[in-house]
Amino acid sequence: MPTGVGKTCRQLQRICVCLLITAALLAGTACAQQNALAVEQHYNKGTDLRKSGDLHGALKEFQEAGNLAPNNPRVHYMLAITFRDLGDLKAAAQHFQKSIELHSDDAVVHSGYGFVLEDLGDLQGALREHQESARLAPDKAAFWIAVGHTEEVLDHVEEARAGFEHALQVEPRNAVALSRLGEWYDDQGNVDKAIEFYKRAVEADPKDESARQRLSELEAKQSHR
Repeated sequence: MPTGVGKTCRQLQRICVCLLITAALLAGTACAQQNALAVEQHYNKGTDLRKSGDLHGALKEFQEAGNLAPNNPRVHYMLAITFRDLGDLKAAAQHFQKSIELHSDDAVVHSGYGFVLEDLGDLQGALREHQESARLAPDKAAFWIAVGHTEEVLDHVEEARAGFEHALQVEPRNAVALSRLGEWYDDQGNVDKAIEFYKRAVEADPKDESARQRLSELEAKQSHR
């Protein structure tokens, strides 16, 4: 049976252990807070440098943030778009992929990855990413336009039209979708429909010189029939 002295010693030992655990937890929390603050500082500085046009400086800051927080999807996304803008598409693809692995529900990241994959020649991979971005944010016309664009590059004619039309269902006055449908009907030789969509594109965006020029050409051609 434990003596009073032994019992007291064990109680003191438990108290010491609890104090050590508490101290370790507090130290770990303080360290984590300092680390998070440093990550945010590098991230914000990198963002400011990107805005100023200093991509190399921005890349250095995002890499520092990545060293401190290797599982931060935001940091990997900023690394991805900075490498992309610097022309290193393979590095960009790696960081897009890592960002998606860590947080798969960001439509913007999937879309960015899709364009990089297209530039790398992986059209099927690009299409999958654009389709995923449209699934995640079906109310954003830009993602449906990207789907239509990639389908068009793959020579999936009807699927391309469907993508542009879906964009218009979301945003009926989206000038890009209207112009792309004008181009689609133009390519199919349907002059009347091409003119219709080019007109709507110019109405939605009077600065769309490409649509305006092609509209003038088609109207002139139609007047000489």
